[in-house]
Amino acid sequence: ECERAKAAAAIKCDVLLALQQHDRAAQVAGDFLRDDDMCVPLLVVRGEALARQGNVDNAVRHLHKALQLDPDNARARRSYKRVKGVEQRKRDGNAAFAAHDYARAVALYDEALAMDKEMAPVLAQLFSNKAAALMKLGKYAAALTACNAALDIDDKYLKALKRRAAVHTALDEHQQAVYDYEAALKLAGDDDRELRRALRDAKAALKRAARKDYYKILGVGKDATSTDIKKAYRRAALEHHPDKAEEAERDAATKRFQDVQEAWSVLSDAQKRAKYDAGQDLEEIEQGGAAGHHGAHHMDPNDIFQAFFQQQGGGGFGGGLFGKKTFSKQPKPSVKMKMLAWDKIPNGKAPKTIFQKENMLTKAERDETIAFDYRDIEQHFMRKPLPSVS
Repeated sequence: ECERAKAAAAIKCDVLLALQQHDRAAQVAGDFLRDDDMCVPLLVVRGEALARQGNVDNAVRHLHKALQLDPDNARARRSYKRVKGVEQRKRDGNAAFAAHDYARAVALYDEALAMDKEMAPVLAQLFSNKAAALMKLGKYAAALTACNAALDIDDKYLKALKRRAAVHTALDEHQQAVYDYEAALKLAGDDDRELRRALRDAKAALKRAARKDYYKILGVGKDATSTDIKKAYRRAALEHHPDKAEEAERDAATKRFQDVQEAWSVLSDAQKRAKYDAGQDLEEIEQGGAAGHHGAHHMDPNDIFQAFFQQQGGGGFGGGLFGKKTFSKQPKPSVKMKMLAWDKIPNGKAPKTIFQKENMLTKAERDETIAFDYRDIEQHFMRKPLPSVS
C-alpha cells in the first residue's frame, strides 16, 4: 500500500512539473521523503523540481542520492548530468568574466543555455551574465537582446532591469533607460541611493539628447578650445550661408545657418558653454543672464555673423555681401571690386580710387571679379584686413 502511494505521488509530481507548478511538485515529493528518503522516483522528481526553481545545489544533492541508490536509473543520470553541466558552465563563465576574457564567458554562457530550457531562474541569470559580458565587448545591441531574454523569463529580475537600463544609455536610448530605472527603483524601494542617482543621470541624459548638439553643428569635439571653436564657426558660417544655396535649398540653408549662429553664441561664451555642458538647454542658459552675448534666439543670425567678422579685422560688410537680411545670390559689384583691389591694384592706383571708379578696371580684371568664390572671402576678409574706405 505504501509503495503504491509513493508511486502515485511520483506520478502526481510529474503532472505538476508539466503544469509548471514546480513549488507544488517539490512540496508533494518532500512530504513523502520526510517519511522515506530512500524512494528513488521521488528523489528524482523533487531534484528536477528544485532545479527548475533555481535551487541548483539542493537539486544536485537529491539527484546524486538517487544515483547512489540506483546507479542504473536513466532519468536520474540524465537530470544529474544536465543540471550539473549547466551549473559548471555558469561557474566557468563567471570565472572567465572575472579574468576579463569576455568572449570566452559569452561562449560558456551560451553552452549552458543550450543544455537546458526548464531551469528558468538559472536561465535568466545566464542571459543577464551574458549581457554583462557583451557590454564589456561593446556589443550593446546583442546585450540588449540578452537582457530582454532574461526579463522575458522574469520581469522582476532587478539586476537584469538595471543592466538593460545601462545598455539603453549606451545606445543613446535615454527614454527607455528612464523607464527601466523607474521600474527598478519601484522594485528596489525609494531608499536605493544608487538607483536614484542613476535615474537622475538618465533623465539628465534624456534632456541633453533633446537639445541641439552645438559641438556637432560646428564640427568640433567637446574638448575643443576657444580657438578651435572660433575657427570652426568661421568655416561653418561661410559654408552654410544662405547666399551660397540654390533657390530651392535656401530655406534649409537658412535653418542650418541659424543653427551655426546659435551654436556660436553659446560655445563662444565660457559661462554659457559651462551651463550647456552641464545639461541646460538654451532657455535655461539664457535665463541665467550670462554676459557677453544677447539671447541667441532673440538675435538676428546675420547680426552675429557681421559682428564676428568685424571683430576679426575684416571691416564692415555694409548692406552687401552677407549683410543683414540680404541673402542675394551674388555679392554687390562694389564688394567684388574690393576683393580684386586688395589682391591686385592695377597701374599702382590707390585702393580708394579703385573702389570709387569701376570703369578704371580693365575688362580682364572685371571678368576676374565675377569669377571669385567664397574661399576668397576667407583669404581676404579674415586673413588680410581690408583697408577702410571713406
